[in-house]
Amino acid sequence: NTKGHSDRVYPLTVIENQGSTCLASGSLNKTIKLWNAKDKTLMGTLEGHYRDVNSLAVFESQGLTCLASGSCDKTIKLWNVKDETLI
Repeated sequence: NTKGHSDRVYPLTVIENQGSTCLASGSLNKTIKLWNAKDKTLMGTLEGHYRDVNSLAVFESQGLTCLASGSCDKTIKLWNVKDETLI
């Protein structure tokens, strides 16, 4: 599946996780999409912001690969990349 965002994409970051590489893209459509960098397929969509996603950062915490997302809704959300869940 290569269906992308329904609005403009602003932040993009690379995530290295257990030997594989994926990309995370944030959008004005309030979502974050995770993409397999090798075959360019959509791996998942993270939903939870109420306004545009305008920043992304990857970090490791307690053995987990995590993604922090910032939004125009004035929140920062922390995601477990493997499970695609909010922390």
